[in-house]
Amino acid sequence: MTARPKVLVIGLDGATFDLLNPLFARGLMPFLQSLMGSSYSGTLLSTVPPISATAWATFVTGVNPGSHGILQFVRLRPSENGSAPSASREIFPGGVSFLDASSIRGVRLWDILSAAHKRQIVINVPLTYPPRPIDGVMITGMMTPPSASVFTYPPDLSSRLLEGKYEIDLTVSEKDFSFDPSRLIYRLHELLVKRRDVALKLLQEPWDFSMAVFTGTDRLQHRFWKYLVPGFAEYDSVEAAHLRPALEQYFEGLDQALARLVNCAGANTTTVLLSDHGFGPVSERTIHRLSLMRALGLGKAAAKSGVGRLRTVVEGYLGLTPDQMRKLAAKALPRQWVSRLEARARDTLITASASDPAYSVTLHEFIGGIYIDRGQLADDHSAEVFRQEIMSGLEKLVDPDTGTPLVAKAYSREELYSGPALEECPDIIFYVTPGYGLSGGYGPGGSIVSPRRSDLNKQGTHRDDGMLLIRGPNVNPKQEVRERLVDVTSTILYLLDVPIPSAMDSRPILRAFRKEAVAKRPPEYADVALESTASGAGGAQPQVSEEDAEELLARLRGLGYIE
Repeated sequence: MTARPKVLVIGLDGATFDLLNPLFARGLMPFLQSLMGSSYSGTLLSTVPPISATAWATFVTGVNPGSHGILQFVRLRPSENGSAPSASREIFPGGVSFLDASSIRGVRLWDILSAAHKRQIVINVPLTYPPRPIDGVMITGMMTPPSASVFTYPPDLSSRLLEGKYEIDLTVSEKDFSFDPSRLIYRLHELLVKRRDVALKLLQEPWDFSMAVFTGTDRLQHRFWKYLVPGFAEYDSVEAAHLRPALEQYFEGLDQALARLVNCAGANTTTVLLSDHGFGPVSERTIHRLSLMRALGLGKAAAKSGVGRLRTVVEGYLGLTPDQMRKLAAKALPRQWVSRLEARARDTLITASASDPAYSVTLHEFIGGIYIDRGQLADDHSAEVFRQEIMSGLEKLVDPDTGTPLVAKAYSREELYSGPALEECPDIIFYVTPGYGLSGGYGPGGSIVSPRRSDLNKQGTHRDDGMLLIRGPNVNPKQEVRERLVDVTSTILYLLDVPIPSAMDSRPILRAFRKEAVAKRPPEYADVALESTASGAGGAQPQVSEEDAEELLARLRGLGYIE
């Protein structure tokens, strides 16, 4: 009798071979390194943008962002005519709607597996709150409200986890990367151990599919990239030498956790290790997004407003970033005053920019988006001509100091995305030239570009290339491959003998398996509608309290997702 297939998925948030290879060379992760020789492994192309919300939503659904609708951790509310998110005039003003599991359009991987009667264990995947009823166990991940008393399915598991001091994420103060570095590393190791122990306990129960995501890899690379990867002057600094033993201990602990999880899953289980995106150093020069829009002849209304002029002075002439302004105000003013000033500034910027036919967002440090307010243009033809003019203008912008083009490539949204959520995507998506990064506001004196202010508390940021490793029965051992994140979803379904919805963008990575095995058991496809099913366990989206909202905002700011 043939044993039921089993798949263990381990997510290492932000893991990249640019970090792993130096760790292997120093002998710090021997188990993971040993897996490489008998695995199908290499780089894994993330999503556009390469952020956790978008990438994990793509993994969960097997479709592109134009179908599942997730481009950030927050939704920028549409304007009254529905033409574009009004809040996109600034990265985060106006009404804020946090994204959660119910925000993802489409059928999730767990829905398909539950329908196929596959027993599952799902731990710490971002955007899984509120927990959904599945055939098995779910513990939610990032974007779970800090005060949530129920964050699991079945619900009664939450109280047992809390009794055991289980934690989903760091607190706000710990996610502020100015937090004591030694303490930060210690706390991330503590969370790693708690996650590992819960996963090991749950793996003792019957299951077909198990998944756990470890986020400490992302947090450490944001904070310590130049201390972890040779080639930077900071790598040889006194502080790096002081912290390196603790950093090495974290990765040794992670390697031991991987060994225990893989061994617990059993030799006949297929193991999939992957990351949602890669990592690299932060940019050296900053492109100021609102100055860029003004150079295109756009965004003038915001600059003329009282708040717009004030922001120009504070950000540009005084050299303060939005985060620095926020911290300064928090120290100098009562909390209620700060909240009122922020709300007033946001509302004024939205009103002041209402006449602009186009406005921008930062999707990622290296990726910007521009929405076109089609309601202000005569017809679709006029809107398309306007879009092409902006795209052409973007690619003509240069750094006034060096003559370097600022934008590497501008795309129409139709070139990158497709699906029912396409209209929610920016009309234009553009990549800035390597070495540059986007920031909100105006540059010093209104300049488009300025040198990035040195900040050793934030040394790394996301890149497109993550990592993939597949090991198990019938796997074709091959290294240095290049695959797409979206294709992992259908590969898991194939491994579990579950028909793949033909409407998915995902296609199984069949070259990862021996040809004779694929010929004997080719993938099956089914015409399954990909409409979203009911939201969380109770069927209704929970309300986020004001306190939780502030904490979630602070966590996203700490990770650089919003300004």
